[in-house]
Amino acid sequence: MRTITELYSIEGRIYLFITSSQAYKHFSETAGKEGFTLPEGEDDVLALHSDFSFCHTGWVGHLMFHNPRACVGEDLICVDYNKWISGADDYIYHGDGK
Repeated sequence: MRTITELYSIEGRIYLFITSSQAYKHFSETAGKEGFTLPEGEDDVLALHSDFSFCHTGWVGHLMFHNPRACVGEDLICVDYNKWISGADDYIYHGDGK
């Protein structure tokens, strides 16, 4: 199983997609144990920052997340949390429901 900290090994700006409340609960518990700071409230898309914090992305971030190929000048990597933490090779979310 991968850790959340290992997301820093990916080159680019990281957005994390969390598909359910149960997955978010697991994420927040794991992130806390790894020393991350989380924003208040639950959201399905979070941005990872270099200072070991996550933040909500807002409507623009959601737009970018669901259309990562449209982000001109951005090296945006959208990661499916469930796939990442399970060790799956296909953890990148491409904005097309996959």
